[in-house]
Order: sequence, then C-alpha cells, then structure tokens
Amino acid sequence: MDNNVLFEHIVNLLANGLADICGIETLDYKEEDYDFAYKDLLDKGKKDDDICREEIWTQILFNKKPLILIDEEGESHNLYLSNIKEQHINWKWLEENGDFYDNNAILQKAIFGEVVYG
Repeated sequence: MDNNVLFEHIVNLLANGLADICGIETLDYKEEDYDFAYKDLLDKGKKDDDICREEIWTQILFNKKPLILIDEEGESHNLYLSNIKEQHINWKWLEENGDFYDNNAILQKAIFGEVVYG
C-alpha cells in the first residue's frame, strides 16, 4: 500500500478510535518526537493551519517512534506503526462500514494484543 494512503488511513483510525479507549487515561509522546514530526509535515508541504494532532501522531508513528498510552493504573503501553500494520486491516471496509467500536477494537489489539475493554 502506498505510504501516503496508509498515512491517511492511520490518521482516520486514530481520530475515530483513540478517543475513549476504556482504561486509557492519557496519550503521551516525547516532546522531541512531536516537534520532529511536526517539522516533517511542514517539510512535506503541509500548512501550519492545516495540521491536526492526529496527523502529528501518525507522523510520530511513521518516524518509528511510539505513542505512549498511560492506563488508569499508571502503566505505559507503547503503540508503534508496526503494531497497527500487524492487524492486517481491511482499510476499504473500515472506511466504508467501520465505526468507533471497530476502530477502537483495532487499536486495542495493536496496543494490548487483544480487545480488553468492550
């Protein structure tokens, strides 16, 4: 799959599935990873006003850095691009038929290895 297409799919996955994963209190990242990802997007021609947080998070993943999810017990769980790719997602179906619960389940499997909540 073309990386630009995959990038957009993952932006949508994060936007539609990351909110309200039960048990996850905080999404975090290293500040330098965020800054570097933001600069990468600007270097690719994105305008400052058009960059959303999900694009920065996705770029962090594409830079082979983790998003860090902190659960309600204070434990950290790293999410890498490779974890998402391992899910063998049918992106076409997900875009046409998927909902919050489908996106959420995919992310839980990528983070925890299984659907833990819901």
